[in-house]
Amino acid sequence: MWIIVLIIIMVVIGMALAFPIAFLIVAKRGKAKKSANKILESSKLPELKELDRIMKILSTTPNDLEAADLWNRLQQLKTKSLPSA
Repeated sequence: MWIIVLIIIMVVIGMALAFPIAFLIVAKRGKAKKSANKILESSKLPELKELDRIMKILSTTPNDLEAADLWNRLQQLKTKSLPSA
């Protein structure tokens, strides 16, 4: 009996953690898209660390053609703007 109660409690805790984490992931993706659009409109690159963070979020977004297009356009801007080593 106690095992069933513990399993139910663990499932409830897991669900309570899963929903906020899922919301944060969606919010990060939306923020990354907005940032990418601002960067592309201004054609001005932010710090390299920030740009890499935005591009990483966009590249790991599954089944999103807009994110893929933004990533490609940012990659082109990055290669044009940064001198090759």
